[in-house]
Order: sequence, then C-alpha cells, then structure tokens
Amino acid sequence: MIKIVGDDMKVENRECLPTLLDRWFKDGRHLGVSANLEGTKHDFKGRRITFGCRAGPNYDVTNLLHEMAHFIEIDERRVVKENWGFRIGRPFLTNFGVDSIPVNTKGTEREARVWAIQHLLTVHLGIEETVMDKAKIAQFMPDFWRIPGETYDEKIAFVVKLIEDGLQTFTLESIEGIWNERVAKLGALFDAEIARRKRADRLLAGEVRNKRKVTFADDEVGSSHVLITEDGIGDETIHEVAVIVQGDLVGDGYALYETEEAAEKYARSMFDGEPVKVTTIEPEPGLTVACP
Repeated sequence: MIKIVGDDMKVENRECLPTLLDRWFKDGRHLGVSANLEGTKHDFKGRRITFGCRAGPNYDVTNLLHEMAHFIEIDERRVVKENWGFRIGRPFLTNFGVDSIPVNTKGTEREARVWAIQHLLTVHLGIEETVMDKAKIAQFMPDFWRIPGETYDEKIAFVVKLIEDGLQTFTLESIEGIWNERVAKLGALFDAEIARRKRADRLLAGEVRNKRKVTFADDEVGSSHVLITEDGIGDETIHEVAVIVQGDLVGDGYALYETEEAAEKYARSMFDGEPVKVTTIEPEPGLTVACP
C-alpha cells in the first residue's frame, strides 16, 4: 500500500483512506496520493499520477474520489493530460483575441457522470453524501444557465436525474474494472503522450516539412485563423491550428490535432459557422518552413 504525501490528519473522512489505498492504489509505481495537492499532478518523467485531497480550502477524501471518478470517466488517452485535457466552452475570435462561451450542457453532463461514479465510491467507503449534495455543485458550472428549467430547483432536479441515469450505467465492479485496466496501461499511455509532445516540439521548432497551409479568414473582424498541416516524424502527421489576430499570434488560440478533420472543425468553430475565406498554399516539394 502506498504512503500518503503530506499531513493526512487534516483530511476529512481520513478513516476511509486505508480501505481506499489498499483496494484502489496497489500500484505505487504509477499512482500517488497527496493530502495537500489540489486536483492531480502528472509526472511525465516518472510516468505517475498523484491524486490530491484538496479543493480550495477544503481537505477531504471526497475530493480525491472526484479526481478518481474523472480518471474513470474520461476517455483513455486523456488520463495522461493535465487537468484531463479539459477546455471550457467553444472558442471564438474577437478583435482582442480568443474568448470562450459554453454553447451546450456537455460540461455538466460529463460532471454528472463523474458525480455518479463518485457516489458509488462514497457509498463503497461509507461516506454520507447524497446525490442531491453533488447535484447542487452544478450551480457553479459555466454552463449551468443552459440547463433545462425555469428555476434553480428545476435545474438542480434535472442534474439529479442525470446523476441517477449514471448510476444506472455504472456499478462499483464496472468502474473498478476500468480503473484497473487504465492503471495497467499508464506506462504505455504516458509513453504515447510523451512521443506526441516531442513531435509537437519539433513542429514548434520548425524542424518538420510543411505540406500545406490553409488559412481561414474573416476580413470583417480583421482576424484570421491559420491551419497548418505539417509532416511529422516518418509517416505521422501533426495538424497545427494557430490564431492570428491583426498580424499577431494569439497564445491561447493554439492547438494541435492528429486528424485534418478535427483541426478544420476547430478552425471553423472560431467563426461561429459564419462564411470564411479559405486559401490553400501548396509549398514546393522538400521545402522546410518554420511555424508562425
């Protein structure tokens, strides 16, 4: 059984920790628990994820369970991404850069599945926390205003139903199976993510050959969205999307995709479905260009 980093005496429901660690954290090579950490920490050198017991000023085992639930719910490749690879809302261009706004309720829907998994874990450990307790947290979600319902109570009732639907989908045995399978793959998943980042570093350094550049532009706002498809290592290809606003590269508008379709979808989403001017440039064979 692994040892907890930090002072676990300040962690509420700490009496559950021995049972939790013995059953769920048997792999001390790839997993860790910290009393003081908020969220999770991904150690790429050690191929290790540390789960924290803190959320703001609150130290509680339930915070650890929430991160465990994210690990189980999220798609497999994203378990080795910081903050589980989450982005909030749909990005869109303005004359001042990139902003975002929730355009649907997918954020709360995902959290509801996470809360369902978390509820199974709290019941397993004998922690007294109700579905309603978790549903009320939804009021702090960015997309809560989009949840169906005219009143606060109606919206919370909708979230309760989402969590209950999740409890019909998952069981303690099924989530434990997903947990164990992913823990067993963590080393390989970290290796794949590290390889992807190395390819991205080569792209940023301009060390790969540019196959074509596609520019999505909206002249009315004076902004352009540049999609650059690069030739990666060997037969692999990386698709870089960079936002140019009035001639300057916008840092928070930068993204990498493994498929051309995903990159183009992201590029077009910046313009909220409005028509854009698309220009394609095919460079000369063998030409090497630096990224913007």
